[in-house]
Amino acid sequence: MRPKVLVIGDGLVGLTALSALNHSELDLTWVGPNLNEGSLPDDFRSIVLNSTSKEWLDHWGLATYLADYLTPITALEISESGALSHCHFSAAKTTRPALGYVVPAFRLIEALRKGTEGSHATKIQGKVVGWSQDACSEVIIETPMGERRWQGDCLISCEGAHSSLREMQGLDVHTKCYDQVAITAMVTLKGQSETVAFERFSSDGSMAFLPRGKGRYGVVWIVSSEYAEVLMSFCDQAFLAALQHSFGTRLGLFSSLSKRVCYPLSLSWMPSRFGPNTIYLGNAAQSIHPVMGQGYNLGIRDLAAWVNFAEYQGWQVCSRMDHLLSYSRARESDRQRVIRYSEQIVSVFGSKFSGTRAARRLALSLLDESPSLKSWVMGASLGEAYPWLQKERE
Repeated sequence: MRPKVLVIGDGLVGLTALSALNHSELDLTWVGPNLNEGSLPDDFRSIVLNSTSKEWLDHWGLATYLADYLTPITALEISESGALSHCHFSAAKTTRPALGYVVPAFRLIEALRKGTEGSHATKIQGKVVGWSQDACSEVIIETPMGERRWQGDCLISCEGAHSSLREMQGLDVHTKCYDQVAITAMVTLKGQSETVAFERFSSDGSMAFLPRGKGRYGVVWIVSSEYAEVLMSFCDQAFLAALQHSFGTRLGLFSSLSKRVCYPLSLSWMPSRFGPNTIYLGNAAQSIHPVMGQGYNLGIRDLAAWVNFAEYQGWQVCSRMDHLLSYSRARESDRQRVIRYSEQIVSVFGSKFSGTRAARRLALSLLDESPSLKSWVMGASLGEAYPWLQKERE
């Protein structure tokens, strides 16, 4: 009998999980509230894929669907407003053609949907409202046509930060509120290289400019919750003026502002990323600060490692508690590295104190002049600091 696996969630990580399992010999079921949604979501966020993540997506058969929507990042410049110090990273210093790739969130979702169109999975539009555990897991799914029950070997929860299954299983989750808000939009920068990304720190907060092609840049502006309310109340012209004032005129003048979206930022993580017969992936396992754009990339590495692990151990037994613990321990160093890295960036580069600003200016200069440290940071950002995962994929 084929192993019975249930993927829960139809967001980015849920769609990616289905793509990764699309050609597996599983009795696969997929459940999500928006499973049969025909239109694309109104999500214009800029998602950054590092090189390793792109290779995994290519490996899972998504290269054709993504090719037209990826904008390569060939260089990254990190600087601080009002200071001459900066740090420059270039793909030319690596063995990769790009440091990463920018893709609009709705285009990534479109590509993932296309990649799952031929899936053999049984698709159920609905949400999990009940769970019980005996010899195997059983879940109750609420659908427009009434309740359905599923029993099987393994549950893969990709529900996001507010996982209902995690709550049903009584699993702990730690949270930390940053009192910060990310404002996302898109602007036009004339005369700039369309493959260079910029990270800028100022007294108002940090901001990233991510190339989207044709002179357009996706903006992620992280500010205090209080200032975010003010900025979101501005008209487009006033918002652009505030953005220009915070960033400066180094890149020229900003224009053509798109719709603005804001969302509060927090850190949440499960001490153990598993429950009975269940593995948690993506924001369900950990939701981290977007300052370095590592959240989705970490989710892809977790997924790739889980698929390798389950295929090696066998899907019928991989969800036993001892195997789940073994997987979780193997992935913990990667997760802790990303969380600590993001936390340090937030604490050091998010501070308004003059002493901290002086220290980070020095840090930027030292980083730019240290090839070994620079290489380590670049390798971690590219996803290359995890050779065992690379070896398993090959």
